[in-house]
Amino acid sequence: GRAPGLFALVDDESRCRFNDRCVAALRSRMDASLAASSAYKAGRESTVFVVAHFAGDVSYDSKSFVESNANAARPEILAFFGRATAWDFVRSVVATRAEGTEAEAPKGMQQDLSQGSQRRRLFGRTVIQAFRTELDALIRSLEAEGTECHYVRCLKPNAALRPGVFDVDAMLRQCRYSGLLETVHIRQHGFPHRQPIVKFLERYAVVLWPGDGAMAAAGCGALSDTEWRSRASGMAELAKKHCGVGADEIFVGRTKVFLRAAAMARLEAEMLERQSAAKRLQAVARGMRSRARFVAVLRATFTIQAAIRDFLTRKVMRCIRGIVRLQAMFRGAAARRIARAR
Repeated sequence: GRAPGLFALVDDESRCRFNDRCVAALRSRMDASLAASSAYKAGRESTVFVVAHFAGDVSYDSKSFVESNANAARPEILAFFGRATAWDFVRSVVATRAEGTEAEAPKGMQQDLSQGSQRRRLFGRTVIQAFRTELDALIRSLEAEGTECHYVRCLKPNAALRPGVFDVDAMLRQCRYSGLLETVHIRQHGFPHRQPIVKFLERYAVVLWPGDGAMAAAGCGALSDTEWRSRASGMAELAKKHCGVGADEIFVGRTKVFLRAAAMARLEAEMLERQSAAKRLQAVARGMRSRARFVAVLRATFTIQAAIRDFLTRKVMRCIRGIVRLQAMFRGAAARRIARAR
């Protein structure tokens, strides 16, 4: 069967043998269980072991692993709570955590217990068990909510953690020791970009759709998986012919299209060029439509202004004509009065 891992061994020792005070017992079990693993190496000291990490070998001292993981309660703390508290509930909890009483212990051990034994027992879960439980709960929560997880590697720009200071040597050292440079190198020589076939077709259809492909991407929902792959293969061949993509830089699988970094960069450059051309066409079309609307609104404005001016002019002329008639009548009446007076 599969050999237990390092955490499992530490947890088992914490549960079963943390009172033995044998600092080399854990190392002995690790040597016996993990000797076949290439990532594990025994150290020179009885409590030291070495783990071959990605960035290099790291030495660990297992002297306090069992005690720290056990999360055991110290006997003097239990005795203090038992004497100092007046709450029955606390006394009962402390009594259950104590490792036996004189009534429960064998006669040969009662004297040791009465004199104060330094043995301890586990107080709840171990640290590893708590970590696993919380990690499992976090993973279940993320899966239940459909969260799309991304790994983010954080680097410190400087040792003093001051803003606006960038230490090139420290950043390079972090990138080298964390394996980031090797990861980038591996991804450059592999297929770092993996897109589902449908997503690949929808994104690059305007650039690499086959010559007879008058069918729009939105109208391909009824295609079978084989037809999807055939369309994707045709687009991949066009990318090799017209976009400068190498023969080994793009590969169409059963459900995804695998692209190297160079192929992805070329396709994105073609996409940006098409988008720029489309934006220019859209700008010209919007300009023509805006100018046509402006001319129509301007003509309608002139027509409305002419009608309003014509209406106001007629109104003013009617007033002037009335005033002229009133003046004529007044002058006629005045002339008649003058004629009679003579």
